Amino acid sequence: MKRFIEPSTEFSIQNPRILLHLIPCPKLDHTYYYGNFLHSRGNSYYIHMTTLTDSSLLRTRSFINNEWVDHQHGQIEVINPSTNQIIAKVTDSTRSDAGNAVNAAQKAFKNWSGLTAKERASVLQKWFQLILENTEDLAKIMTLEQGKPISEARNEIIYGASFIEFYAEECKRVLGSVIPT
Repeated sequence: MKRFIEPSTEFSIQNPRILLHLIPCPKLDHTYYYGNFLHSRGNSYYIHMTTLTDSSLLRTRSFINNEWVDHQHGQIEVINPSTNQIIAKVTDSTRSDAGNAVNAAQKAFKNWSGLTAKERASVLQKWFQLILENTEDLAKIMTLEQGKPISEARNEIIYGASFIEFYAEECKRVLGSVIPT
């Protein structure tokens, strides 16, 4: 059974997994369903996904030296290109902050390189599994941030995760070679 939506109506649909908030978009003139838009009788409605299963996935601070850091340099607004609404404010990092992150990464690399190939593979495999387990929430975040269709965001996440899986398998094979100088 199809439900038709009156123009200029704003409403929400709830089901156990997600809350959808439909906002009329009179500037859009689509006649089909595409990504995060719903269309009824020629009217376009943006689907605003307001609920994440795991809200801790939406981070707004910098991750430096194994902790989430706020910077004193202000924030940058992340704007949904479909609605021009602010969806988050992220920390505005400086060149100095980037240098601190690089230094922390260099220190962490010493510990990482002390792990066996099997241990490194296990860490990467766990990361790969976490991405797959959270694909839906990550896709929602990407859709809100970039305005891309949610199905495209899902596919991009799965495709990107496949590289992590590949390297998790590759790091088990220590095939080092020496290049003579």
